[in-house]
Amino acid sequence: MSEASMTSFDADGQWEIVHRAPGSGLVPVRPGGGPAPTIDDVLFLADCISFDHDLPTVVRPSAETNVAGMRPSGSLLPSPAASAGLWYSDVLPEAQGLAAEMRLGAPVVLRYGEGERSLVQFESRFAGVGEALGFYAMALRELDEPGEYLGMYRLLAWADGDDGRSFVATHLKSVAEFDFGMLRTEPNRHGTSVDVFEHYRELALARLRALRSSGMSDSRIADHLLGVRAGLARSGRLPGANAGGAVVSGVAHDLPVVKLLARIALDGA
Repeated sequence: MSEASMTSFDADGQWEIVHRAPGSGLVPVRPGGGPAPTIDDVLFLADCISFDHDLPTVVRPSAETNVAGMRPSGSLLPSPAASAGLWYSDVLPEAQGLAAEMRLGAPVVLRYGEGERSLVQFESRFAGVGEALGFYAMALRELDEPGEYLGMYRLLAWADGDDGRSFVATHLKSVAEFDFGMLRTEPNRHGTSVDVFEHYRELALARLRALRSSGMSDSRIADHLLGVRAGLARSGRLPGANAGGAVVSGVAHDLPVVKLLARIALDGA
């Protein structure tokens, strides 16, 4: 998400999520100078923003952090900055943001405008599913498709308390009609933008048509998606791939299906 699309907004009636200056990101504060947010508060808000924008978020130290007391993190070798900890925290969001934009092809616009105020009722929206919300946010931090597939499939297993097949077979038909909301990219030089979730839906439905045309029932498709997960988890290869098989080839086709099912598992929980 570019700095240009970031704006301040209120959430849950107890937070002001503030965008103060370029490079500052989004900072949660309590209206009227209430108690500072805890790390759990910040992580939850970050996971909510990740889910709503299908982007990785990074929680980094504030500008007031006592640099001298920080445990350096990041590179094993000496960093090019005075504080390894803060340098790493600054560079990581930029790297993940660039990788996400390369996947999407354009930065997305911050939601939570006047027409989407219900989205900022985070506590009621995600009551009882905080752990699964964290699974989704963690999956988004996997910058390659096999890693994201494994992370997203974890939510399908969480949804049915087993290996995910039952949830997949029951909810595949929902991919065509579920309301995923609208997540738009910033307009390109021609003034056009894309609804990211609708684009994922088109890719997912095209993949499902191809699998059904090959004779697969919804139950067989569920077996197929589980088989991809199992193959990746065991050896990083797709089922049946030979020694020269590409890891990513089939995952790229199946990931939109698994991603939207994961969103249904969370948003429809």
